[in-house]
Amino acid sequence: MQVGGHAYAGTRGIKTVEVSTDGGDNWTEAALSPQLSGVDVWRQWKYEWRPSTEVSTVVVRAVDGLGNRQPREVSQPYPNGATG
Repeated sequence: MQVGGHAYAGTRGIKTVEVSTDGGDNWTEAALSPQLSGVDVWRQWKYEWRPSTEVSTVVVRAVDGLGNRQPREVSQPYPNGATG
C-alpha cells in the first residue's frame, strides 16, 4: 500500500518527510519528489507500507530546510498558519 501527500514550508523548503505507523513512536523517511526550481514550492512524498492485520495509526511530519520538525500540537490556520 502506498501512502502519500504534499509537504510545504514556504521559502524554507522541505528537507524530509517522516512517517510513523505506530502513532509516533518510530519514524521512517518517506521518498520525496525531485526539488522543483524556485524557492516557494510544494514537495510530493510517498511511503510504501505493508499494514499488518492490526489497527494502525499513521502519523506524518515534515522537516523543513532548516531542520525544524513539524510540531505535533495542532493549531488553527488563523492568524499564523496551521501546524500539527
